[in-house]
Amino acid sequence: MRSAFQSFIFATLVTLIVVAGGWFYLRARGLSEPIRPPLEHGFLKGPAFYVIAAPPPDDPKAVEFLSEVSKRSKDIVLWINLQAKQSRKLLLHTSATDPNQGLTLSEVLTRFPDHRLVLNFSGNHEGMFEEIMKTVDDAKAGDRVLIQSPEDGLLRDLRDKKPLWLYGTSDAQIVRLKMLSALGLAATATLRGDVMILGQTGAGRLQPKVAPMDYVDTIQEAHRRRMKIFIPENEKEKAVQLRNLGADGVITSKPFDLLDQETR
Repeated sequence: MRSAFQSFIFATLVTLIVVAGGWFYLRARGLSEPIRPPLEHGFLKGPAFYVIAAPPPDDPKAVEFLSEVSKRSKDIVLWINLQAKQSRKLLLHTSATDPNQGLTLSEVLTRFPDHRLVLNFSGNHEGMFEEIMKTVDDAKAGDRVLIQSPEDGLLRDLRDKKPLWLYGTSDAQIVRLKMLSALGLAATATLRGDVMILGQTGAGRLQPKVAPMDYVDTIQEAHRRRMKIFIPENEKEKAVQLRNLGADGVITSKPFDLLDQETR
């Protein structure tokens, strides 16, 4: 019995040593990965703290909301939710009765020519990334848009063809980061984007009850990688806290509450 117990203890210790060694190896390897210099892009040549105005998803009054925001300040970034409708066109939804009625991507770029835009694309149908490339190129808007999508595949396809554009992070990338962060291995997560974006659908939906301090490690990891980080938050006090903790921007459906913060 004693011999069996000793064998159990020995096996447990060996297992713990192997696991600990593997953890230290993976973390050291992640931390030793070369960090590329931050991308020089026109979108990022703005104020130190970004206010990103995001209408609630599928809001038929999204255009009115964005138009009002655009008149208040050119420094506010506009979050544009674009979906592929039955017509196969990418539309910013504008009708409560007709889901296929709305502004096309081309019309959005024309309507807001002086603002930086986060273009958040839902879905990834055949030919979609070619349509995005052509439309953005035709509008000569590549230096003022950030391409965002919950779809990893769409971002990958666009990065392959347009490596000098600015990109956000997909849902899958953020989920992997959170899982590895819980294990103390955030440095090993693969992030292909330039700006870490949490809460990809924008700040219009009900936000989880997350305290600003809970983002500290994520903010530090983003900055270690020389990435910007945008976090959804509708409460002014919490948005100010996030800025003071190092967040580079806040995604909000209440941008007018934060107008005085962007100039400080």
